Amino acid sequence: MSRIVHLSKEQIDWSLVNIREKHGADSLDLWNSLERHGQLQPGAVWRLANGKYRILYGHRRALVLTNHNQTFEALVVPEPSEAERIEKQFVENHQRLDLSPEELEKAVVSLLDYYEQDLGRVAERIGRSRAWVQKTRQNHLNRRAIVEYIS
Repeated sequence: MSRIVHLSKEQIDWSLVNIREKHGADSLDLWNSLERHGQLQPGAVWRLANGKYRILYGHRRALVLTNHNQTFEALVVPEPSEAERIEKQFVENHQRLDLSPEELEKAVVSLLDYYEQDLGRVAERIGRSRAWVQKTRQNHLNRRAIVEYIS
């Protein structure tokens, strides 16, 4: 039976390399989101013989949370084979990219409409930078202009 654990930085074995190579580029945005909304999705870990845990997925969340003296919530799972570990890490990271650019832009524009075009407020609500929200809105406007032009 699986169980949920709340782990501190010291309880995690950080020696295993994740398939994702870049962990920190958007860590401030991730922290802002975690601080505002909490950890919406637990990671997954397995327990080692020494009592520490290795992360199967949720590396960035764990790193950001524990660097801010918060615990990382994770589901304890059986130890995967190396192939299973790589596959699960790939799927976990790839699934979050399934929103098309158009869907992402539409969601941001909808939030801007709801918050009366307040870039800062939208950025705060979704845990992204103001510049990112502005760029996403501009991409949406550019895409609409191109579609209208060719129609």
